[in-house]
Amino acid sequence: METDSIKLVLKLLHSYTVDIPSIAVDIPSIAVDIPSIAVDTPSIAVDIPSIAVNYKIIS
Repeated sequence: METDSIKLVLKLLHSYTVDIPSIAVDIPSIAVDIPSIAVDTPSIAVDIPSIAVNYKIIS
């Protein structure tokens, strides 16, 4: 019975060690996304006054 639980623990450890590289690969791609999000934010902030100006012209 003990050997079964040890096998299960080893199986879980193995599946975690397999996941770690894929998580490590994801981190840079997330890090790459952050600047592009940061770049988008000012352009959205710039759009808001122009939308407000257009709204005044229409109304």
